[in-house]
Amino acid sequence: SNFNIKIADFGFATTLRGPTPSGKLRSYKGTKGYMPPEQHTIKTYGGKDADLFASAVTLFMMVTQCQPFGQAKVTDKFYRLIAANKIHEFWPIFDKVVPLSAELKDLLSGMLQFDPSARYTLEEIFAHPWMQGPVPTPQEF
Repeated sequence: SNFNIKIADFGFATTLRGPTPSGKLRSYKGTKGYMPPEQHTIKTYGGKDADLFASAVTLFMMVTQCQPFGQAKVTDKFYRLIAANKIHEFWPIFDKVVPLSAELKDLLSGMLQFDPSARYTLEEIFAHPWMQGPVPTPQEF
C-alpha cells in the first residue's frame, strides 16, 4: 500500500556470521552476475558486503533494465573499469542507454567497489543524497 518493494531469494541463505568462528562465508553459490569480486576468488568473504554488492546490481538493473557487467571479475570488460578505479570510463557506456543522475552514479559506484572495505555501508547508503531524494507519488506509479 505504501509502494515499498521487498526483494527476497532465500535459495542459498545462511547467517550473516557464517558457519565458522571467523564470521566469514565460503560458499560459491548464487547467480554469478550478482556475486562480489571477493566471492569469485573462492576465498572467505563478508555476508553483508556480498548482500550490499548484490543490492547494487539489482538497483542498477531496475533503473537501466540491463546488467552492469557479466561478472565482477577483473577479466570482465565492464567490471574491470570499476576494479581499476576508472569509473569515469564506466558510466559513459551506460549513459547511452539510460542517463543516470550524478547522485545515483555516486551511490552505485560506492556500492560496487572492488575492495569490500571501500564499499558503502548500509548506514552510508541510507544517508546518501540519492536515497534522500524525491519519491514518486502513488499517482506517478
